[in-house]
Amino acid sequence: MPDSFIDKLKAKWDEGKFVCVGLDPDFEKLPDSFKTGSTEDALFNFNKSIIDSTHDLVCVFKPQSSYYEAYGTDGWNALKKTVDYIHQTYPEIPLILDAKRGDIGSTNEAYTKAIFDLLGFDAVTVHQRIATAIS
Repeated sequence: MPDSFIDKLKAKWDEGKFVCVGLDPDFEKLPDSFKTGSTEDALFNFNKSIIDSTHDLVCVFKPQSSYYEAYGTDGWNALKKTVDYIHQTYPEIPLILDAKRGDIGSTNEAYTKAIFDLLGFDAVTVHQRIATAIS
C-alpha cells in the first residue's frame, strides 16, 4: 500500500478518482439528528457519515481547520478523531488539511508539528502573500 501523499494520490488517480471531499462541519447547520451529545461527537459523527458515504468515490478528504478551531477543544478533538478514523478505516485515502498557514519560521515549525506529527495529515494548504510595491 502506498504511504506517501504523492503515492496515495497517484494511486487514486490511477483508479480514475479525482474528487476532493471537504469536511467542513458547521454545528449550527448540522441536521438535528447529529446534534445529540457533545459538540465533539456531533462534528465527528457528521464527518464519519460523509466519509463512509463517499470513500469509494474520492481521491482525497480535505477538512478545513477553521471549522474545528472555532469549537476549541471539542473541535480539535473532532478533527483528530476524524483523521484517526480515516487512517484506520480508509488508509489508502490521503488527507489534506486546508489551513492556509503562512508565517515566520518558528511559527511554521509549530504548525508543522501539530499538522503532521500530532494530527497525522499527509499535506496542508498554505497561503503565500505576495508583497507588491506601490509607488
